Amino acid sequence: MTVWQWIKTMLIMWIPLVGIIATFYWAFSRHTNSNKRNYMRAFLFFQIPLVILFSVIYAGAAQAVFHSIRERSLNTSRTPTTPNVVTAQPGELITPMRVLQGTDGRTIDATVIGFPTNDQVRIRRADGLVFNVEMSKFSAEDVEYFHRLREESLSQ
Repeated sequence: MTVWQWIKTMLIMWIPLVGIIATFYWAFSRHTNSNKRNYMRAFLFFQIPLVILFSVIYAGAAQAVFHSIRERSLNTSRTPTTPNVVTAQPGELITPMRVLQGTDGRTIDATVIGFPTNDQVRIRRADGLVFNVEMSKFSAEDVEYFHRLREESLSQ
């Protein structure tokens, strides 16, 4: 085979899917030059185990990534996602981060920063957003906590 025939062979091998089919054809065809046939057989001898090895490695890595993502999405930990250090604005209460539960069962990591009205509580969520929420939206345990905090803040 000439140099140009080898270059043409290599270019064909680089074409996705076509190269794979051509490699198998050249490796097992009786009509192929014996040098090319032996080269293709040697090529497959090394390539097939490498493809299997890298497929196993990539599958393991993908499984680890998907497992990590799934664990994060299913994490039911009730610990706050931010530290209990809260910077208060003037006139705001400084309370620790706490998991507050709504009457619908949903939870929120937040700190209480004030009481705008008798039936509302002002909270700062773990991501920093501030909301005024009616106390009736929270569980009885949290409402009791709010009343204790209000009494303590008024007595100081």
